[in-house]
Parts: sequence; structure tokens; C-alpha cells
Amino acid sequence: MATDDYELEEFAPNPVLPMMHLLRTGVLHTTSVKGFRGIRESGSIQHNKGQFLYAHGQTKRASYGHSKGYICLFDFESADEKQYLTHHMWPEFFYNLKPVTITLKLNREQLAEKLIPNSARPKPGEKGFREALPYVLALPLIEVWYPDDIPTSAIDSYIVTCGNRDEIAFCQFASGEVGELERILSLPDIELTSTILERNEHP
Repeated sequence: MATDDYELEEFAPNPVLPMMHLLRTGVLHTTSVKGFRGIRESGSIQHNKGQFLYAHGQTKRASYGHSKGYICLFDFESADEKQYLTHHMWPEFFYNLKPVTITLKLNREQLAEKLIPNSARPKPGEKGFREALPYVLALPLIEVWYPDDIPTSAIDSYIVTCGNRDEIAFCQFASGEVGELERILSLPDIELTSTILERNEHP
């Protein structure tokens, strides 16, 4: 998948690289502990129309996905790895929430029919770009979208991360282990992060 030069940035250290083997397949959605609980209670991932706090500060930018009413997702599987690794805006989405960031790994086959690719948004020089301003911002290559609520039955696994831009710890829970995940997430913050460090799958 090609990208425009304006979207490529100088390579920077990427603490997420050790967990890329978990991110390269499926479709991904990141959320906070509070967001995770809301998803579990409602039974679905829902588009944020202002009823939830924005986990990653999306209100500060004219996001293409949010302007369209879509759920924002990540898709590394369909993107060119050499190109997306050159761009360093996306890694923080997988570790910047406190005390932990939770990545929901979604079943691609269940979403495939309605999944909207990154190429759907207007690019500079393309027809409709100026008319769409300012609502065209999105992560290059890897951000994709879904127009409807996503049921929790589409979640294959949960990846929990803690850390910072220098180093992260992470571990994965299968969908059948969600009860254990909920137990761990109910721990006080210090115990929670200690548990993730103990279960760390970092090679």
C-alpha cells in the first residue's frame, strides 16, 4: 500500500516492536480500563458520540473517523510494514493509557463485509479533499474504520500493555480468559501493573 511523502516521518525508537507479532493479524481497537468495562457492560464497541471520555484526545483533532461516525480501528495486516514502521505517530496508542492500555483483537472475518479501508479518506490532490477539510486527519496506512457497533463476540483476544516510550510490558488473554482479565483489572493500579510485569511476554 503506497503512501504520500508528507505522511512519512523520520524513524524513531518504537517500544511496540516486541509485540508486533500479536498486532500483525486481525483488526485492533485500543481502550482504557474504564472503556473496557463499558464495552463489557454494553456488549459492544460503540462509536463515541460524546457519551464517553476520549481515551486518546481525539477531540483535539479533526478526525476523519469521528467526523463520519465510525469506530476507529488499526489494521497492520493490510498495510506495508516497511512504510508504517517509518511513521512514529501510532505506537503510543498501544501504551499511553494509565494504568494500562487494552487492545481488543477483533476477528477480521466477522468485520470484513463492512470494514472501511484507510484508502477511503480523501488525500491531498484527490477529488473531494478540499471539500472534506478539516475532517480528513487519520493515521496513515493502518487506521481503518467500522460504521456500526461491534459485538463483543467479535473479540478473539485482549492484549494488555503498560509502560512508556522507552519500554513496555504486555500479555495476552484469550477471549475465554476474560473473567481472569476482569479480576486483574479490578486490582489497585500498583498491583495491576505489577501483575502485568510478572506475566510479561516480552521476548
